[in-house]
Amino acid sequence: MFAKVVAVSLLTLASGQLLAAECKVTVDSTDQMSFNTKAIEIDKSCKTFTVELTHSGSLPKAVMGHNWV
Repeated sequence: MFAKVVAVSLLTLASGQLLAAECKVTVDSTDQMSFNTKAIEIDKSCKTFTVELTHSGSLPKAVMGHNWV
């Protein structure tokens, strides 16, 4: 009985994590100043939102990724 209660509790906690809003997005840029994301939608439940900018091209990242709005 105790094992069943623990199992149900763990499943309930895990499902809450799965249903949580994604409050982070990764945007990748190339050497041609193109991005893999055209739009970003932020869930209303997010108190903060993180944007991670990555660069998959060969030019130095200090040169690329600017002018992203």
